[in-house]
Amino acid sequence: MPKAIRAVSLAYPEVEIENLGDGEIIMRSSQTLMEYPASQSSWVIEWARKTPDAIFLADRSSGEGEWRTVTYREFLFQITSVAQAL
Repeated sequence: MPKAIRAVSLAYPEVEIENLGDGEIIMRSSQTLMEYPASQSSWVIEWARKTPDAIFLADRSSGEGEWRTVTYREFLFQITSVAQAL
């Protein structure tokens, strides 16, 4: 039996449009941007701390194959390893 789809809160799709007259158009969201982290890794660090063994990503290379999974802990290790190498 399929799992129920979880409701996700998204912004209302409304934009302000400014025609510049020379064919250029500027489109802006009419909603104020909410607070966001300074870097993309901030949310990974937070979830790796809260739920280190939770699955971050899972995929199958074929429809019948084994699932490959990456936990938040593993993902954080991978991205910090890449960051240190840079």
